[in-house]
Amino acid sequence: MTTNERKDHKVNAIGDMAVSRRCMVFAVLAACAAEGRTITYGQLAVQIGLPPKGNNMGMQIGTILRDVFMFCVERDMPYMTSLVVYKSGGDRGIPGGWFWQLVDETLPEENTGGVKVYTNATREQKRSVLPGMQENVYKYFAPLV
Repeated sequence: MTTNERKDHKVNAIGDMAVSRRCMVFAVLAACAAEGRTITYGQLAVQIGLPPKGNNMGMQIGTILRDVFMFCVERDMPYMTSLVVYKSGGDRGIPGGWFWQLVDETLPEENTGGVKVYTNATREQKRSVLPGMQENVYKYFAPLV
């Protein structure tokens, strides 16, 4: 194998791993939704083979969650990434700022008047709308009985 072939193989392997992790995240979140529960960033990271904390985990999981979020939006599915929440601190139990920014970016402007409704919301406001978002996910992925 030549040096260029090794580089190409390595790039393909990294790309395959990224696709695999997105699929894993989708599967984990679908299972959480079917069970009617949330998952913390650290728990999700461990389940897909990332470290449970740290900047590297945050950057990697953020990229993956953005991709899963957009996959859902493009298919008119509820925001399944709303199930990924902080474990502690003032934002305990709610998704990170990236989630709210994406919600704002994907809402039709006629619904918001161009205002960043969720990005600028207080914690209390986010906590008040989050259960409805999560309930939509739970219903969508509920096991057929």
